[in-house]
Amino acid sequence: VYDFERKQVSVTEGSLLARRTDLAGYIRTRLSRTGDATIREFQSNRLARAFPPTDGPEAERALRALEVLPYLGVVERFAESLICFEAGLRLAFPGISLQPTQANRTQPPGVSLEQRLVAMRLEIGDELYAQLEEANTGDLALHQAALRRLDFARWQSAPS
Repeated sequence: VYDFERKQVSVTEGSLLARRTDLAGYIRTRLSRTGDATIREFQSNRLARAFPPTDGPEAERALRALEVLPYLGVVERFAESLICFEAGLRLAFPGISLQPTQANRTQPPGVSLEQRLVAMRLEIGDELYAQLEEANTGDLALHQAALRRLDFARWQSAPS
């Protein structure tokens, strides 16, 4: 998000913040704002909207939404996600062929999520990194659940 906001042409509060501060300053500022979900439980917040707030805590609603979605994708495993989409959609669209394309990418190709996280931790320090993890426990659980579901879907769609 920080890289995207630094590079975007439009003038928004986030883009201005990203351009006038370093990554650590951006994270500290975003985390200090009550209700700012830009880097706090962003995915959980979005997925939880599938159910009314009265149906339970946001993290639980997000995990339930993940369970009821017919298909899901994981960014760092985008090509695999497309294979699962294809397998699921093939009944309705026999000739479907989804091809991965890259658009709106801020990270260089070939850099894994793990490598990016290590670099970020080195840049912002262990304490702020721990605060960021704490602010995103629901999203981290959601990510793990999505990876498990993708693994299961890939296993199911594998040729016998």
